[in-house]
Formats: sequence, structure tokens, C-alpha cells
Amino acid sequence: MAYSNDQIATGMAVVAGHIRAAPFDMRARAFLYVPGLYRSLLVLLLFVLGIPLANAFSPDVNLRKDFWDTDGTVNSIAATNGKVYLGGAFTYVAPKGSKVISFDSLAGFQQRDFPKIYGAAIYAILQDNNGGWFIGGNFTSAGGQSVTNLVHILSDNTVDPNFLPNPNGAVHTLAQEGSRLYIGGDFTALAGQSRNAIAAWDISSHALLSWSPNANGTVLSLLISGNVVYTGGHFTQIGGQLRRNIAAVDVVSGVAIAWDPQADGDVLAIGLLDQKLYVGGFFNRIGGQLRNGLAALDVNSTNALAWNPNPLGGKITTLRAACNSVYVGGYFTNIAGVNRIRVAALDPETGIASPWNPNLDRFYSGNLPSYVLALEISGDTVYIAGQFATIAGQDQHDLAAVDATSGKLIPWSPGADGGVSAVATAGRRVLGGIITALGGQHRKNLAAFDEFSGAPLPFGSLPAPLDPDAPVN
Repeated sequence: MAYSNDQIATGMAVVAGHIRAAPFDMRARAFLYVPGLYRSLLVLLLFVLGIPLANAFSPDVNLRKDFWDTDGTVNSIAATNGKVYLGGAFTYVAPKGSKVISFDSLAGFQQRDFPKIYGAAIYAILQDNNGGWFIGGNFTSAGGQSVTNLVHILSDNTVDPNFLPNPNGAVHTLAQEGSRLYIGGDFTALAGQSRNAIAAWDISSHALLSWSPNANGTVLSLLISGNVVYTGGHFTQIGGQLRRNIAAVDVVSGVAIAWDPQADGDVLAIGLLDQKLYVGGFFNRIGGQLRNGLAALDVNSTNALAWNPNPLGGKITTLRAACNSVYVGGYFTNIAGVNRIRVAALDPETGIASPWNPNLDRFYSGNLPSYVLALEISGDTVYIAGQFATIAGQDQHDLAAVDATSGKLIPWSPGADGGVSAVATAGRRVLGGIITALGGQHRKNLAAFDEFSGAPLPFGSLPAPLDPDAPVN
């Protein structure tokens, strides 16, 4: 079991990539979870500190919401004698804060007029073409109002009172075409009506549309082209047809068209350029061909094209197809036969990697690998979001702007730290979905908290064997 980020404080746990409720109270003087007898370094720490394990078996079930968050997973939790101990794979802890931060696109400072959004995670940010924003994720409030998982922030930085879809599950992806907002995620209802993982909302009339392709899993990516909504995710049926993780759905009827490339793993990102559909995700085969998490598909047939950059070392989580390049990000360390750490720009015809190379670090702390979760292009700038510590040897944490042609780091320091899950920009704003709030402290794999205030405590001088370079289980 692993507890992660905001879920630590709110009594939530991440199970198989989905948010689940976990009834624990950090104030309970109890050893709440240890995977395996005496195998956890946390157990050894408690022994050294003289904390009896006999006190470890009476957790309360009240949920705490004032504890600091971590930027990674928590594998072991103990609470005794006024202190709470966490062990896991993390490098940073922070107080609760807004899950969306607005940064000035020129100076990098925080624009504090943007409404605060509180919850577990932000997965999608989309400008509304009128100076406002649609924001999706897993959250419960925005701008001081009760809002569930999807919100419209107007151009005057207020919450749209007429936008009330309130999906009952997480929103992972958004796409807009005219007055229609297409919504994908892990929900079963919007506006009190049944909608499975995918829906459409009329922005002008403030109403849920009848369009309902009804996916039987999770929708993670959407792209609209003409009369088709391309849909990626984790499902086996959508639009009334069997479709494996990728489909094309009629924009009016919601019925899946004949196009059926079938991916054997999750599809996380979709881009379109010159009638070629570029697809990234956790698959190994798509369009009848072996493709290692990245492929180009013919929109008029089910076949994968010869384009095959073959990322190694990890899969693709995000991509943007623009002008003469397909920009990709994820967990890889090699693509198209050359070393590229987490991000690359590829020729849309040949798949060859261009010289563009921001040169991210492989590890953001110790042996914890860096990763990229989101890319955004604005003019000559590519914004990179994820969890990393340096670019081209320069200190730059988790959110960066690089030149779209040269790949050189642009002097812009928003001060993000703790991970960024989504990014979007318009005008002077750059919005970032924050994994762990700003203003925290660095703690490597072990942390102690005051059980009453929820704030971190210094461990003091730990014995050398307890300096945790590796994750604590």
C-alpha cells in the first residue's frame, strides 16, 4: 500500500492509480501500517528512538486535513508520543495550499489574484478563449466555493456560478470546440445524470448535452478534429462498440466510427498534424504494429505508420504536435536512437530526433527518477512540467520555459518545487497544477510531524545507518 501527496492528510490512499478512501487518523498513537515484519527502515528508526511497537495497534478513524503533504508515495506511517513518522519515496513536504498556481509569464512571480483550488490533484487546464479557464482534476473547492472536480474560472478570476457539472469522479482531460466542452475522466455522473467517463457540456446554455459515448473505463485524452472526437485512455468499450484504449467517436451521435487501431495499453496523449494522429502512452502494440509507447496512426485506416522513434527507458505521458515538430515528454532516456532525458522534439515525417535538447537531469533527488507530465507550447516557448531539479545543469525545479527552436532554458524562475502535473498559458498567465504546495521543506524518504499542528519536525542528528538514500518501505 502507498499513500501519496494530498491523500496523506485527507485520509486518502492511491490504489492502482486511483484515489480511494482510507480511514486513518494521523493523531492516533498507533503504528498504522508496516508492510512486512521488521523490513521497514521506519521500524528500525522507531526502535532507535525508543518507541514501543506495543503502542501501535489502535488507530482512530477521524480524517485529518491539516497535515503537510509529500511529493511522493508514503509506504509506512506511525504515530506515537505526539509525533507522526512517515517513511516512503519522497523528497519534499509542504503545507496544504492551492492545487493551481498562476505565474507571471515574464517575471515568474505568483499572481495571487487567481482563485485557490483545494483537493487532491489537477490533471487538466484549458483556456476558454475568453480570458478564463476550465480546470479539471480531483478537488472539492475553488474560490471559496464547494466545487467538485471541474470548475470554470472566468476572466475576472471568479468562479462561474452557472457552470455546475460537478462530476462524481476525477476529470483527466478537456477539449473545447466552439460552445461545447468535452470532458473525459473517471466519473459515472455529471449534473446528476449518468455519464460514464466521457461527456459534453454546452457552455452557452450551461447544460449537459445528450452526447454520451459511454466508455466502460477511464478516458485520459481527447482531441477534436472535424466531426470526430479522438479518445484515449483505459477502456474496452466506447460509443457502443468494442474499442481497446483508443477510439474515434462521432461528434454528434457519440457512436464510435469504424476506425479501430487497438492499443494494448493505456493511451495518455493524442496530437494531430497533417492528418497524422500521434499517440503516446503505456502501450507496446498499436495499429497492428509493435510500438513502444509512441506511434503515428493513419486517420483513414487502422494501421500504424512507419514512424517509430521507439522511446527507451520509459513511456510517453504527454505530447504536443506543432509546426515542424512533435514534442514528447515522459520517463524515457533515449528516443530515435539518441540520448534525450524525459523530453524530445521529433521530426513528424521521419521520427528523427532534432538537436532540440533541454537536457533534464535523470534524477530529481538521490535515486528518484525525474519525469515530465505535461508540455505546453506558446509561440516560441515550450513549457515543461513534471518533477526535475536541473535543466542543462542549471537549477530549475519542476516547471520550466525553454526556447522551442534551440531548447535553451529561458530565464524564468517560478519557484515551483514539489512537482507540477499540468500546465497551460495565455497572455501573461502560466497556470500550473501543483502536486505538493509551494513553501515546503526538503525531507528525504523520512519525515516527522507534530501530531497536533500537522507541521514537520526536525529529526535532529540521525545515525548514519538511518540516513535514507533509498525509499523507506
